[in-house]
Amino acid sequence: MKTIKRILSVISTVTVCAVPILSTPIVNAASSDQYDTYAIYCDVPANSGVMWANLEFVYKDIEEIESHVGNFGGTVSDSSGARRPNGEHSFAACFRANGALSAPGNLFTTKLITGHGNEIEKIVKEICTTSFDAQRKLITNNQVTYDIVLVGDANGNGVVTIADSTAILQYVGNPSTYKISNLRAADVNFDGIVDSKDAELIQMYDAGVIDCF
Repeated sequence: MKTIKRILSVISTVTVCAVPILSTPIVNAASSDQYDTYAIYCDVPANSGVMWANLEFVYKDIEEIESHVGNFGGTVSDSSGARRPNGEHSFAACFRANGALSAPGNLFTTKLITGHGNEIEKIVKEICTTSFDAQRKLITNNQVTYDIVLVGDANGNGVVTIADSTAILQYVGNPSTYKISNLRAADVNFDGIVDSKDAELIQMYDAGVIDCF
């Protein structure tokens, strides 16, 4: 998993709606050695006063989980609990800001890699967030929200195909005409920008060159 396969063909470029797109061999993307990548974005509104935040959930059938800090900096650590008799595990991500937050933004993002075709509602359950202020007091009107996206699903139809790459390239070429249903889902490489690099990764995934994001 997450291993770049050897590219057996020469990649060339063609034009779709005046935007370049890579030409790759047709491969069934729903092969057994591919994985789906989901991302859970934990966010706060303006004037939240949050300094610590936790994300907790119960899961099963996830191959890999990792968390990364968002636009506020700070630190985040995560851990998985022991396997339960029914095959489920618990997960917790703990975020600490450099001070009480007043601006809106993303605290951290947790990336999940699971078997291709697994429904996120069945693999992630009992999900919740909690938050604390600068005095480590629980914020009872917790304002930390979470947003779960299927990474690469730029057109919002629930699957990742070459059509998502086309949607991104059209958006990059003319964002006023071509819209993206979820910019977070389109940000495949998690760099905060939706551009041709994201489209290229989707093309590689669709062709079977990579097995997840």
